[in-house]
Amino acid sequence: MYRWAGRRRTTHEVTHVTATNERDISAEHPAEVPSSLGATRRYCSGRNGAAVTAVAALIAVFVGVLPGQALAAPTNPSDGDIASAQTAQQAAADEVGRIAALVASAESDLQRVTAQAEAANDAYLIAQGQLEEAQQAAAGTAAALQAANDAVSVAQADVATLGRENYMRGGSIRGVAALLSAEGPSQLMEQAATLGLLGDQRAAVLDQLDVPPRVQWRLGTDAATVVAAVLCR
Repeated sequence: MYRWAGRRRTTHEVTHVTATNERDISAEHPAEVPSSLGATRRYCSGRNGAAVTAVAALIAVFVGVLPGQALAAPTNPSDGDIASAQTAQQAAADEVGRIAALVASAESDLQRVTAQAEAANDAYLIAQGQLEEAQQAAAGTAAALQAANDAVSVAQADVATLGRENYMRGGSIRGVAALLSAEGPSQLMEQAATLGLLGDQRAAVLDQLDVPPRVQWRLGTDAATVVAAVLCR
């Protein structure tokens, strides 16, 4: 489409004007009808010649630049196109919102798992410290138990020695015989005092040996038992 005389003209209209001008020129000069567009520009004069020249120039320019192409007017989008675009935009916004929600949920889960991991690490450190303390206590207990076993072995040996010495000296039977051979109350009391002193000495030895109280009582009170039995006669 071309602008001419204040409005748009199509290629067909421009061609029609050119043909009309050529017919007019042929009527005025029948012997000088041009055989081509170039001849038309040479033989035409005045306003018609200028118009033909301008139209020919426009045709040459547009035909040379855009051969075989027609200028299409821009089209406005339809209501359906606008609705489709709005629907696609809303779907994209919804997808963005969904992804943002997933990201927020993932961040929340990450924070929760991180807190649980830190708590588990703290609990592990506490348990490890308690384990070390328990191992140290167990080592101390094992050492104390070994020392106690050693002490029991020594005490058992000392008790065996004391029993053997008591047996060699006659034990309780010899004490009873000594009490029975007393020649009066005064001598009986002296013999009883002597047996009591021997019993105290045995008890002191057992205290030093740190043997169980039942063994200490059994071995340390033999003389007292014999004295009580004699006095009750």
